[in-house]
Amino acid sequence: SRVAAHCREVLEGEPASNLRRLVPSDFGPLARGLPVEAFDAAIDACGVKEVDVEDIYPCTALQEGLLMETLLSRTANVEQLALKLAGPLDAKLWREAWAAVVRRHGVLRTRLVAAGG
Repeated sequence: SRVAAHCREVLEGEPASNLRRLVPSDFGPLARGLPVEAFDAAIDACGVKEVDVEDIYPCTALQEGLLMETLLSRTANVEQLALKLAGPLDAKLWREAWAAVVRRHGVLRTRLVAAGG
C-alpha cells in the first residue's frame, strides 16, 4: 500500500518511486481546488522540490495581466537597477547577506506559473 511504502521510505531514507509527498490540499484553502496535474506542472516549471513549496495562491487580476504581458514579451515589466559601489566589496559576505534576505522574505521567492505550465 502507499502508506506502507511511505513508512518504508521514512524509515529507510529512500524514496518510494510512485509516492507523492504533497498535493494541493496540503496548502491553504485557495489551493484546494487546484488539480494535482496542474500542481505537478507548476512544480516542474519552477524546478523545485515539492517539499520546498510553502504555499499556493491564484493570481490576482493584475498579476494575470502582468504575466500575460511577460509571456508575450520577455522584456515586458522588467526593471533593473545598477549601482556602482565604492570601496572594497566582500562578494562572499554580500551573497550570504542577500541569501539571508531571500530566506526571511517569502515574497522574494514568489514564482508565477501560467496555467498549463
